[in-house]
Amino acid sequence: SRENLQKVDVVINPSGCTLVENGVASASISLLLGQGIPYLKEVTLAVKTLIVDAHLNIPYQGGISSYALMMMCAAFYSIYRSSRSSGEYYHKILDFYANHFNNMLYGIWYNGYICEFFPLLSPVYYENIVILDPINTNSNICASTCRFQEIRACFANKLALPNEKYQQSLWPQDALSLFLLLLFSLERNISCYGRCIGIR
Repeated sequence: SRENLQKVDVVINPSGCTLVENGVASASISLLLGQGIPYLKEVTLAVKTLIVDAHLNIPYQGGISSYALMMMCAAFYSIYRSSRSSGEYYHKILDFYANHFNNMLYGIWYNGYICEFFPLLSPVYYENIVILDPINTNSNICASTCRFQEIRACFANKLALPNEKYQQSLWPQDALSLFLLLLFSLERNISCYGRCIGIR
């Protein structure tokens, strides 16, 4: 019946690893990053909420994955570690990717310890972003992302809202959105996180 219909994503796996091996390895990397970076889980979920609300969360429609968003948030931590609260970290990330990050010249990768930015050998199209797969660094997990300027505008629009100033915590500011998104993620067994590009 119509009530039993479920949405699914079909993943094409070009690497030599099985999907189970990739999933376990990706989950391990996500766990390690989350343990080492304060507020990473909360901030990634908050950014994901913005992306979902803007309908930019479907990679095969040009959007960006949760795994890639996690890597973007983690990479920002490699250049800015002074955040005193989840709210400050969240707003600094939005400002950086909306106004300063040059996705045409820089990418993101996981070096085995942290996510960080690296200069691309050649510029990419302004709508694309490069985030290398931690499991296979020859692969860009954002290969199908072609709406990065819309993602950038989504962040800028959030910052431009009246009285949109960061609070000491994302809780309870975005508590309902984060809670619902967490339930959504658990329901579908989603493991968050990913790769991207640049710095101005």
